[in-house]
Amino acid sequence: MDDLFRKILKLFDALGLWENGVELVGSWSFLLYQRHLGVRPLPLRTQDVDFLLPWPYSNKRNVDMKSALEPLGFRIAIAANGTTSFTHPELKLEFLVPEHGKGGMDYREIKPLGVKAIPLRFMDMLLKNSIMLKEGGVKVRVPLPLNYCLHKLMIAQRRIKADKKEKDIMQAVYVLSILKPAEFSAALADFSPKWRRLVETSLKFAWENFPLERPLLKRFMEEPD
Repeated sequence: MDDLFRKILKLFDALGLWENGVELVGSWSFLLYQRHLGVRPLPLRTQDVDFLLPWPYSNKRNVDMKSALEPLGFRIAIAANGTTSFTHPELKLEFLVPEHGKGGMDYREIKPLGVKAIPLRFMDMLLKNSIMLKEGGVKVRVPLPLNYCLHKLMIAQRRIKADKKEKDIMQAVYVLSILKPAEFSAALADFSPKWRRLVETSLKFAWENFPLERPLLKRFMEEPD
């Protein structure tokens, strides 16, 4: 799985996708935080590899993702709602974009790549101040860890499945260990009251459910009970 993952990263680099603002997000970017930024190991990897695209997306050259991925053994799949993914016995690749306005659209068509991406809320923050990490000799664009952490704390409160909620919050807590409380507080202060409540609710969940993490959490919570 790791070998295929690195081949994908190398392909995206060769296609210039990182330079065009495409980001590796989700659990696979969290894996790179563990490998390169000192986040503690947490074996929560998934077969789903998510890539976030800026919206609107512009590219200096068109890239046929279907043709580019076929030599690696991927096959295109079209979901019932029209979104595009690429499947392989080991991995599944999906494309995401930030959802703006009232939302409600099933997909956004990314013509330069020949894919239809999934629009999701709160994704803009992951595109802000993204960083480059080197994995297997290839530079890869990933979210700033601070933004990744805050995003996970927010979306956890929108999860329906309890296991996904717990996974989001646990990943966020692990990333907290490499963040500075002052930077975290400053970023949180810029949030709307609604967004701050989402983050604070997730931190309280972590305090109640992950007691071994309380010494860390106390540095990032104003008045933990």
